[in-house]
This record gives sequence, C-alpha cells and structure tokens, in this order.
Amino acid sequence: MRNFCCFILISILLSGCFSIDTTTIYNKSQTKGASESEPIYLGFYNNKHASFYFILKHKALAKEYFLHVRWISNNNDILFDNLKTTLKFLVNNSEIITLQPIKTPKVIAYNLDSKGHEEEGVFSLTYDQLSLIANAKKVEVELNGKYIIVVGHFNRIHTFKAFRNFLKES
Repeated sequence: MRNFCCFILISILLSGCFSIDTTTIYNKSQTKGASESEPIYLGFYNNKHASFYFILKHKALAKEYFLHVRWISNNNDILFDNLKTTLKFLVNNSEIITLQPIKTPKVIAYNLDSKGHEEEGVFSLTYDQLSLIANAKKVEVELNGKYIIVVGHFNRIHTFKAFRNFLKES
C-alpha cells in the first residue's frame, strides 16, 4: 500500500498537474497587457537564517522583464543592502548574470509570531537573460545582502518549469 501511494504521488508530480500559472491581463482596447507569475520557489542546500523566492512580471509593450525577489527574514535584521545588493545567476556552470535592484528594496510584510519580515527587491532582466536562465540545465542563484549571502538552486520540477512557462505565456 505504501509503495502504491508513493507511485501515485510521483505520477501526479511528474504529470504536470502542479503547474505554475501565469496571469495575463489585457485592457479593453487590447493595446496594453501585463503578465505576472505565481511565486517561484527555489531549493536551498543549507538554509537556516533566510530564504527567498521570485515573482516574474512583464508588460506587453516593454522589452524588459522584472524579477521581484521576496526575501524572508526570521528576525528583525534588514537583509537587502539598498541598491548595493547583488543577485547572481550561475548558468550551466559557465556564465554569470549579475543584477542589482532598479529601485530601493522595501519591507512588504511582518510576521508578529517570529518577529520576522519579508522584503522585496525589483531587478530588471532582458529577454535574452530570461531565456538563457529558463533554458539552462543547471542554475545556482546567489543573493548577497547586507550581512548575509544566501545560495539557492533551481529544481527541475518547479523552478525551471515556472520560468519556461512564464517565458512562453507572457
């Protein structure tokens, strides 16, 4: 019975039933549109203090894509180092894409139970950079903040699929 349940769970995961949606909204004249992804979570090898996730956004007429990074802190420390924060993508162990925030990061939520908070920074990506990341075989991500560096990685089931879906749908 236990093996059967594991088989069913793996089948559901691999079938794509858990897809990451992209919402696209158009105005009445169909001249403007905007796309936004659901939260895109990464994997972390050794994550004790902080974690982060992505939300992708794109305006139909613009050639830029926006990567919103939501950084979750378990204490009161501010994680982003204003405009000095860097976000680095190591793509296929050969190419590095380095990004800096395009506007000052801000605190968007507080958690009264853990006394932590969530910060958001906005980074700009070109279509070529997004395409390179989405179509890679392996991606490591380093978020360098004020007093902390957190390293995450794309996982095959969720992260790569979400980036490819967003690129296709937006």
